[in-house]
Amino acid sequence: MARKSKEEELDFFYINGNEKITSNKQKKKTKKKKSNKNSKNNNKTANNKAGLADNEIIIGVNTKPIEKTSDTKNNKSKKKKKSKSKTNNNKGKSTTKKKDKLNGKKKDNKKDTKKKKKNKILSFCIKLIIILVLFGVTLTYLITSPLFDISKVEILGSSKITADTYISLSGITIGNNIYDLSKRRIIENIKENPYVDTVEVKRKLPSTVEITVTERTASYMLGILNSYAYINNQGYILEINEEQIKAPVITGYSTREEEIVPGNRLNEEDLIKLEMVIKIMDTISVNGITEIVNEINIADKNNYTLIFSEEGKTVFLGDGSNLTDRIGVYLKAILQNEKGKSGEVFINGDLNQDKVFFREKV
Repeated sequence: MARKSKEEELDFFYINGNEKITSNKQKKKTKKKKSNKNSKNNNKTANNKAGLADNEIIIGVNTKPIEKTSDTKNNKSKKKKKSKSKTNNNKGKSTTKKKDKLNGKKKDNKKDTKKKKKNKILSFCIKLIIILVLFGVTLTYLITSPLFDISKVEILGSSKITADTYISLSGITIGNNIYDLSKRRIIENIKENPYVDTVEVKRKLPSTVEITVTERTASYMLGILNSYAYINNQGYILEINEEQIKAPVITGYSTREEEIVPGNRLNEEDLIKLEMVIKIMDTISVNGITEIVNEINIADKNNYTLIFSEEGKTVFLGDGSNLTDRIGVYLKAILQNEKGKSGEVFINGDLNQDKVFFREKV
């Protein structure tokens, strides 16, 4: 016990400036403390490397919190920036990949649409070829089949011309195929007759041809030497015949005799005058004038002349104006009042009592 107390008494130190004076025992303790401190520092660095927090307490080791330096902060901010740039790069790569995928899909869709169009065109061409082949087959069958051979020709609307004449004009041959005939040619052939106005041709399957015609009617005559040229209201020359029909004879026309041929028309001047003649005759028929007009002279367009041969009267009608009054009032009254008397009727001037008069033939 005495030894320990002495050693304890000697185990002290004092500090003189920066110098330490220790005992041997104390030196050993300080050496141990230093070794412990070095191990602790090594442990701290190891812990920092291992990712342990500075404030964490490890049993058996007393650690002081180490202040975070600006270098560590900069390193962390750099790491964050790098991570952000990496994420942005990854995002950019993902968007480009998506765009590439979309473009690839669009290209695939375009290819698919082109293929579909090509397939549609091919299918349409194949269908068209099939239809054309079928049409050709049916056409050859119709041409060659005896079922469609013509056995009958019907003529409708004929009055002046006989049915046999129309059949011979048409050029249709009994026994020919009904689809082998040309409607246009038949119409042209039949219209060669001046009396024919319109023609319609129909196929009545399996073997009948129907022809409907409308004929022109002779309404007036042109006197040519010892014969007459029949004309209709349109000025077509229908026929030249020596026989006189019940129709007024037009005289004073300007169409040359060599042009008066069946199928031709009057010249333009005579056609204009013919229109006035038709108006005059329509007004006469409307007013119930039973006397027959035998002749109409159209030489002077300002003074049309009517000749009633049975009454022996010549009527000077003027230019054709006010026909309702000239014919319906004055001419009708004079014909009734002067019936049985031959002479001249003047209603070609002004419509008053002085200018409208009858002059009896002496």
